[in-house]
Amino acid sequence: MKYVLTVVMLAAGVLVGPDARISPAQARDMSNCNQTKNLDLAIKGCSRYLRRKGISRRNRKIARQRLGAAYINRGVAAAAKGKYKAAIADYDEAIKLLPKSSIAYTNRGISRLNAKGSTGDAISDLQKAIKLDPKNYKARAIIGLALIREKKYAEAVTEVSRTIKLMTGERDRKKSSAGIKATLAEAYYYRGLAHWNLSNLDAAVADFEQALKVDPKHADANKGLRSIRDGKSAIGGILKEQIPDIAKSIKKNSKDFWSWVQTGETHKKKGEHDEAVAAFRKGLELAPNEDARKQSMTHLVGGLYVRGYRHLEKGKYDLAIADFSEVIKLKPDHFWAWRDRGKARLNLGHNDQAIADETEAIKINPKSAEAYEFRAVSHFENGDYERAIEDITQTISLKPKKDAWAHAVRAISLLRAGRASDGLPDIELALKLKPKNANFLETHGHILEELGRKDEALAAYRKALEINPKAKPSQEGIERLKAASP
Repeated sequence: MKYVLTVVMLAAGVLVGPDARISPAQARDMSNCNQTKNLDLAIKGCSRYLRRKGISRRNRKIARQRLGAAYINRGVAAAAKGKYKAAIADYDEAIKLLPKSSIAYTNRGISRLNAKGSTGDAISDLQKAIKLDPKNYKARAIIGLALIREKKYAEAVTEVSRTIKLMTGERDRKKSSAGIKATLAEAYYYRGLAHWNLSNLDAAVADFEQALKVDPKHADANKGLRSIRDGKSAIGGILKEQIPDIAKSIKKNSKDFWSWVQTGETHKKKGEHDEAVAAFRKGLELAPNEDARKQSMTHLVGGLYVRGYRHLEKGKYDLAIADFSEVIKLKPDHFWAWRDRGKARLNLGHNDQAIADETEAIKINPKSAEAYEFRAVSHFENGDYERAIEDITQTISLKPKKDAWAHAVRAISLLRAGRASDGLPDIELALKLKPKNANFLETHGHILEELGRKDEALAAYRKALEINPKAKPSQEGIERLKAASP
């Protein structure tokens, strides 16, 4: 598995439009050079512009700016096509013309990273960019990525944390700045990668979730969350080193705690979770000092959590609870273990225990929509509809997108609490999002029936039966309404 860490290049921003001193052909080339939709056309336009000899010398400063911008724009297009060496060569020329261009240094640093060249040279470029423009947050964030490439994960966390603090303040002052918003999401993602490589899974998850809160479409943050749940190892833009011939390694170093930890990671990647947990336990047993013990403990906690999550997915709730309970014993602030143990207990009908677990999860992460959601359902199953309404309302407020299921839960909770009219807008929204959900149609029918709108209720029940002919509550609703008809 390998992430493609796409870094959006900064636009040149100085290649101004045509004026009276340039020809129509030059104006056309400038226009093509400025656009980014057609990369080949951009490269062609920039190249033609750069080859022309008739550039006005009446204002040398403007001429240099235009030439430098043309090199930058051609470099952006080349980098977007994966031609990093060509891009770097263009940025070299741009810097000769525009030695104070923070953008040129930033883009060259990015291309050097993507070309897998010297990270030291890339960091040097990015530092120069920041010196020229202290508010170049893109450059600051990407220094963190460069440190991740060098496997300096703790340094990356420190660097990106500093950047996030600066950007958060800037975003508060300029709430409409889309550029700051996009870079802030990237910064959270980079810090999440660093935490992941340090095996700080809770911190990694928190950062990935924060990245998605800032930018709900951040694909890499979504991949990171899914991979942590799948038990995959972090890579930080490069694949971690493969472990050669593990069996021989263990045989030669049977008392080496780290060999056992590596073996556990290999089993985990293969989905062999029992073997992984056993190896992590052996690594913990052999840990020679406190630092080694902490490392082994982190891997054991991760292995137990992933195995528990797999049990949860397969409906083996008792086994899942056992693994999550051990995780909580080893790491009492493990949000995911509290949350998912609560979910397992909810599935077993142990509602009070589920409520207790989700309450602990919420204490650790008060912004978890899922924890509120699971607690809401537990309250509902206990018949405590007002608390269910309170929690599912919190879920709705925390989710970045409208959630049909959450609105349906609130609708039926309001119905059970004797507030059918309040539940009607929720179930209508749920059906707007998922019009062919038989359960939602059934709830719609119940609410309409309660409100005395019998014909509409009958139609809703019939639609539900068309989708699910075995929906007994809908069948009963139709019979009830027919019996009540004069």
